[in-house]
Amino acid sequence: MKKAGARPLIGVNPGSVWATKRWDVKGYTQFIKLVKARWNCEVVIFGGPQDAQIAGAIKEACGSDCINLAAKFTLRELPAALGALDVFVTNDSGPMHIAVARGVPTVALFCATTPALGFYPYSADAVVLQKDLPCRPCSSHGGRRCPLGTEDCIQLIRPEHVLQAVERLLERRGEKKAAAGCQPEFVFV
Repeated sequence: MKKAGARPLIGVNPGSVWATKRWDVKGYTQFIKLVKARWNCEVVIFGGPQDAQIAGAIKEACGSDCINLAAKFTLRELPAALGALDVFVTNDSGPMHIAVARGVPTVALFCATTPALGFYPYSADAVVLQKDLPCRPCSSHGGRRCPLGTEDCIQLIRPEHVLQAVERLLERRGEKKAAAGCQPEFVFV
């Protein structure tokens, strides 16, 4: 349990098995700088061993603005680590579902895939950010590269959109939750 007045702890998960499901390094880097300036928070990067390169690039670009814990937790340890967060910003991925199961407020970035496929964060304490594009979903799980070569579903989600979603979730902390429910807030940006 966090002490009252403690700095918010924000987790980011830049990884996903499929490249077209990953928001890019530039987006995460800009978001981290924005959220640090706005909330005077701690930011921690999560990911598995396969995400170490992406997490390292974000850490290098952000310097002391974040802590890189990618590949530091086993899958068994990850739920406990995510449970300490105030908000988790993640791509459509397994860690997204783990955070939601732990009751962590979650901002889910849906690039190539769509919640309509049924695999979204089932929580009223979640915000799903996505771009309304006719090419989405390009497949049921994403792909290695954009079939159109534009990566619009990735590039058109702006760090400011993510910051606004995080702000909504942080500002709701401590409020009595209305009907529990499992429907997230779906936002087209």
